[in-house]
Amino acid sequence: MKNKTLFSYLTTICFSLAVALGVVFTINSQPAFAGVGDSDTVILKEVVCITTSNHEDIIGQEDDVVLNYFVDEGLKKSIPSKGSHEMTSGDVWVLNQPVTFKKSLRVELLDKDTLGTDSLGNHTYMAGESQPQEVLLHGHNDSEYILVTE
Repeated sequence: MKNKTLFSYLTTICFSLAVALGVVFTINSQPAFAGVGDSDTVILKEVVCITTSNHEDIIGQEDDVVLNYFVDEGLKKSIPSKGSHEMTSGDVWVLNQPVTFKKSLRVELLDKDTLGTDSLGNHTYMAGESQPQEVLLHGHNDSEYILVTE
């Protein structure tokens, strides 16, 4: 018997036994889990490139940018999910990605070069705190990016 079927079977037996013994049931209107409704949402609006990490290069001054985010210290999610987004100074990358979290949201920008990955900066949003609409990120080779949120 599968676990779900076994659980359902045992629940039915326990409920039937309780009814037969005259147990009175009441319905509680509070959530089953504390904190279920307590969450914050940040909309990752856009990334603005001020200075790339390759700004001193003669050829190929663009960064191949990936935005990773971690909800409540959980699994990494990436934008874009595959590949990267090429950015040069002055570029604006529109994301419009809402992210809901209960404790924290960590966002990091990376430059995925052929020879390796460089950090372009990171920021952590904490639940219950006032969230800045713009965060200036500093990274590899004095790169500067602005993370715009709502």
